Amino acid sequence: LKRFLGLKCAFCGMTHSWIAIFKGEWARAFQENLLGPPFLVGTVILALVVVIRPAAFKWSRPATVLSLVVLLGYAIARNMVGA
Repeated sequence: LKRFLGLKCAFCGMTHSWIAIFKGEWARAFQENLLGPPFLVGTVILALVVVIRPAAFKWSRPATVLSLVVLLGYAIARNMVGA
């Protein structure tokens, strides 16, 4: 997306952010992608819920919709600020 349209997607820098977290570099993690740390925590919680209590996973659709709205909003915001 960045190469062809010059736009940053919501996931640009997400992998770098997660790697920085695993190295203990939290400030750099937020610099790479503001949503990196929250999405890593959310992913871990989601995985634990699915493994430990799959029946408690009734909120999957609202959580998915909320995640998509946050990602879309972040993608729009990060490209408007850089414009």
